[in-house]
Amino acid sequence: FMGCHVEDWPSFRIRGFLQDVGRSYISLPELKKEIALLSRYKVNVFHWHLTENQAWRLESKRYPQLNDLAITQRMPGKYYTHQEARELVEFCRAHGMTLIPEIDVPGHSAAFERAFGCSMQSEKGVPIVRELLIEACDLFHDVPYFHLGTDEVAFTNPDFVPEMVALVRSKGKKVISYNPGWRYKVGEIDMTHLWSYRGKAQPGIPAIDSKFHYLNHFDTFADLVALYGSRIYNTPQGTDDIAGAILALWHDRLSPIEGDMIRNNHLYPTMLALAERAWRGGGYAYFDGLGTMMPPRGSKDFLAFADFERRMIHQL
Repeated sequence: FMGCHVEDWPSFRIRGFLQDVGRSYISLPELKKEIALLSRYKVNVFHWHLTENQAWRLESKRYPQLNDLAITQRMPGKYYTHQEARELVEFCRAHGMTLIPEIDVPGHSAAFERAFGCSMQSEKGVPIVRELLIEACDLFHDVPYFHLGTDEVAFTNPDFVPEMVALVRSKGKKVISYNPGWRYKVGEIDMTHLWSYRGKAQPGIPAIDSKFHYLNHFDTFADLVALYGSRIYNTPQGTDDIAGAILALWHDRLSPIEGDMIRNNHLYPTMLALAERAWRGGGYAYFDGLGTMMPPRGSKDFLAFADFERRMIHQL
């Protein structure tokens, strides 16, 4: 008889993936399949990007016109009911994952504008957005975080973002916001979510790194190599300010077959690469420089990737 003691812990506390269902609807059974599979690899966050220019995918009982066929530009009639949303929260919880819902404001909101004939930041739009956020916060009453977006938009109402952050916080939630996006000072936001090469972590505000963690390239090899080799935010270990990483599956291109959205972007191999890096820390590059290139044959990093490849194939 032999025994052993295993002591292990994650380098980064957030190890997640994002599904952009705003652009392209993903069925509930498919989402559950992804959550169940990825939870085996200690992926602990599912980021649900629910609204976009193309569609508003979360049912609104207060404003049902948001889900109307007439305002939905891609995959009309496809949205998630309140019951399905509650079901997915519970499914995530049962699999050790935290669901983070996102309603992107005030940008990426053309669907909202088609429904109401105004922008979110307008005098007419602000009270509607408030009601929608209250409805969503009540629906997701038992999740700790709520994502408000704030990316890729011209801010015309200086009170809009602070007002919405205060509203969501008043509902007992911590708020996440993209960077670049609204410019926050310490204490004005609970976490930032870095996107694009311009994303910058701010001392005193925890940050999630998605700067180059995008799956929308249809690239079989470079994404996989880069994600395995990449240091998250160019740091070997998580800190109070660097919370972890989320791999974002953005459906900029429409794939009419649901499974192709997953296969063409190689969700599982690349997610396993990020899951390992987020758990173990380390890495030898970042996406700037030669991070997408294989390290020299026979080198330590080359042999490490070969070992990962062998183990990944075993999981196939």
